Amino acid sequence: FPSHDSGNRLNEEKNATEAFSHLKTELNHLLTQQTPFTPAQVIAALNPLLEQLQTIPPGTTVYAEAQTLVKQGQAKIKELRATVPPKK
Repeated sequence: FPSHDSGNRLNEEKNATEAFSHLKTELNHLLTQQTPFTPAQVIAALNPLLEQLQTIPPGTTVYAEAQTLVKQGQAKIKELRATVPPKK
């Protein structure tokens, strides 16, 4: 008999894959499109996506790619912050 745990594992994998697919699409849009948004607005949109990507469980097939996207998003935020004049 398959263990009960394998069902949870499959469910976790399915949920992680679906979440990752959605987040990847949104993140790629923000990273690659010329958006009408200000750098501050892009940063504000990226932060929650990165937080969600960091909830992808280790051991799932999309975990490594999720971590790569987090790094890319963080680099984009750093790049955008350099273009935002500091508030006085």
